[in-house]
Amino acid sequence: AQHLDWESLELGKQLGVGGYGTVNKAMYKGLPVAVKQLRDLTSDASGSLSMFLQECWAMTFLQHDRIIEMIGVCYKPMAMILEFCELGDLRSFLDKYHNMEIIVGVRILLDVAHAMEYAHHRLWPSMIHKDLKSPNVLITEKNGVIEAKVADLGLAEVFSKRGKIASVDNPFWAAPEILQAGLCSKKVDVWSFGIMMWECLFPTEFPYKRELDELKWMSVLSNNICSLGLRPYTPLD
Repeated sequence: AQHLDWESLELGKQLGVGGYGTVNKAMYKGLPVAVKQLRDLTSDASGSLSMFLQECWAMTFLQHDRIIEMIGVCYKPMAMILEFCELGDLRSFLDKYHNMEIIVGVRILLDVAHAMEYAHHRLWPSMIHKDLKSPNVLITEKNGVIEAKVADLGLAEVFSKRGKIASVDNPFWAAPEILQAGLCSKKVDVWSFGIMMWECLFPTEFPYKRELDELKWMSVLSNNICSLGLRPYTPLD
């Protein structure tokens, strides 16, 4: 990846806090960018550096117009300079524009599907995302048309039929095999895509919110998804 000097960036407001650092809006050569800065590594119990390097590695290979572009990398401090999407993430977009026409949701889903089809079927390396979810899909507008771009590839890895995946604390978009730290396949991304389809169909709802309100504990929700076949409530039922 291209090395960029930190001094070449005009850092702006903070956009959010990610799994291993902060995300800020910035200006680079007169254009808006997103700067994903690695947190202090004096106590890196969560493996932040590993996730950061994993995402840099994945984005070096995954170059597609429906996957966020990595413009460059800074080393002091360690940060990724990424394409900026002014409309934020898909979950926030749905919360704000829940009265959108269904065709907008269909276009967003098609964009995500094209991105993942590319990642899954590359000749080498073929990759799975493993953390595909609406907060990791960013929304922009080009010539009056809403576009979606897949981001946050910190858990992405080369597809391996024998690989295993670590369990996660957030079960809302995770496939049962991820929740159970089971064998890894491309199907985990298909599952997550299905949950995002549900979100676009019912944008005023949040996956499993009603179920979690009743069950109270995230661990119970995860167990019911894996063992009892629990699925998100459908308002049309």
